[in-house]
Amino acid sequence: MITRNTRRAFHSRRRLAALPALHARRGPTVPPALTTLLAVFVLVAAGCTGSDGGPLEEARVRYDAEPTVDHAVALAEAYNHHHIDRIEDARDGLAAIEGLIAAHPDDHHLRVLKGNLLTILAGHYADDEDFIAALETIAEGFQLIDRTVADHPDDPYVRIYRAINGASVPEMFDRRKVAAADFEILLSLGENETGREIQILTLYHFSRLARELGEEERADLLESELNDRYPHYEREVEL
Repeated sequence: MITRNTRRAFHSRRRLAALPALHARRGPTVPPALTTLLAVFVLVAAGCTGSDGGPLEEARVRYDAEPTVDHAVALAEAYNHHHIDRIEDARDGLAAIEGLIAAHPDDHHLRVLKGNLLTILAGHYADDEDFIAALETIAEGFQLIDRTVADHPDDPYVRIYRAINGASVPEMFDRRKVAAADFEILLSLGENETGREIQILTLYHFSRLARELGEEERADLLESELNDRYPHYEREVEL
């Protein structure tokens, strides 16, 4: 049910430099371990429209007509991928997902989608130079994603979301090792366990992460495997 996934990171050295002084002024409001974290505007999303219509409206109509768990997850995905261009969009999406969680409290896919959207909202706070809110929100998002994976370690869906989210973050966030470990687990599970789409996403994003880490040989092997196993992957999954 992962319809679209990619990653974008917008670096801001000026914002990073502002964080220590900001923390000093505000004291313990921000956890000390986070004072050097937020240097990017992180979006784990694609096909963003920032407005109603298109895939988001279609997902809303389906859920309103038949409010099943599957349709709830599809709607939460749409909020993550098609309604995030503005801070108001991310807040609206978060409120909507919280409503979906209230309606379907046993579904953990909704929780990982909420965590992912929290990291997107944190990026908007950083863009507005509201660093306290950014740090607190991204920490909340990471914690929710990690807790969901810990509670459901055998679910490839939640693990691929954490992997791509973590791979999107610069090294100072200290999420790349977690992402790499998640990708390794997903590869070891194979297509029979994860499904075709998650295998494509794993090979694609893991190869990019390996190259960013300077592991050129591993990146080449992963790209080769992606092209050999899924020669038309770009037609199958919008990256």
